[in-house]
Amino acid sequence: GVKPIAQFTVKTAANAANYAQSNDDVARDQARSHGVAILPVLQNYDGDKFRADWLRSLLADPIKRTTVIAQLKDYVTSGRYQGINIDFETDQDNERAGMTAFVAQLAAAFHPLGLLVTQDVQTDSNAYDLPALARANDFVIPMLYDQHADGTAAGAISGQDWFRSELSGVMAQVPADKVVLGLGAYGYDWQDGTTQASDMSFQQAAQVAQQNQFGED
Repeated sequence: GVKPIAQFTVKTAANAANYAQSNDDVARDQARSHGVAILPVLQNYDGDKFRADWLRSLLADPIKRTTVIAQLKDYVTSGRYQGINIDFETDQDNERAGMTAFVAQLAAAFHPLGLLVTQDVQTDSNAYDLPALARANDFVIPMLYDQHADGTAAGAISGQDWFRSELSGVMAQVPADKVVLGLGAYGYDWQDGTTQASDMSFQQAAQVAQQNQFGED
């Protein structure tokens, strides 16, 4: 059977131990050797921000939706992947109908082939019709992070009370066996007295926390 899901984006990075393979090649080989499902991620991110205009152009056009879904099916089947993860992020409420239509059409194309369809969803946006998306997706992944982020006051990325409240809202609309929790393994570094924050990896955040704990510069 299929073991827990691993999600990979396609990047080209040289592997120090084996120059003939990229990091993604190694990850794919390891996942396949251990029976872990690989789900490439499709997102409306341009490397700097999530593009609402890209998403609007796709979701509002049935011909574009059909074309993209056909391309995804070819990509996933030719690459011998086990499905797809959709990471469409938007705060535009008027994308709700198009989002649902796209995922339902995607599931109709993928499920007869035994391919998984999963989707990341924002808990602070009405663009996601959670009950409808839960019916179409195999798994729904609420992004339970960024309670505080760049543009807000400094604070926890995912405070315990906030996490429980957001998750309760999701669980009221999505069956428990379809929920996979999305957790943030990173940090932010705020400039004192501002709402400006820069991204930090988990390792960087741990290092800064340790330095401050012991009063280092």
